[in-house]
Amino acid sequence: MFRANIAMVFRAFPDRRFVPADQPPMVALDGEHVGAPCRAITTFSGDMRGGPSRVALAGTNRHLDIFCLDLYEFRGTQICRWTAVNPEFELARQAGLLPNGSMLSFLVRAQRASAPILRRLASR
Repeated sequence: MFRANIAMVFRAFPDRRFVPADQPPMVALDGEHVGAPCRAITTFSGDMRGGPSRVALAGTNRHLDIFCLDLYEFRGTQICRWTAVNPEFELARQAGLLPNGSMLSFLVRAQRASAPILRRLASR
């Protein structure tokens, strides 16, 4: 999965660069867990199809500046678990897939109005 995710990132964001975030890396007291915050600065010009992403989005050529957090768990000197925490909503907004401003407010109001119906349908 790690390799598939990296291949998808290289394909979808060919000009990507990762820069340190305002927060420093975090190391747990047990010495086996590390959090590495960064910012991904890129253009969404490639394709996310064929990777581990739940959504196989096509590039929009929009500029992105996204906060990312990678969490690593080590066993000895090897990574045994990796979790990428990425704000998908913010990525979609910056990529032009979600509206800004009043249109977003309208969609939120529409979702809130339909939520009781969706809850009833889900409980059946």
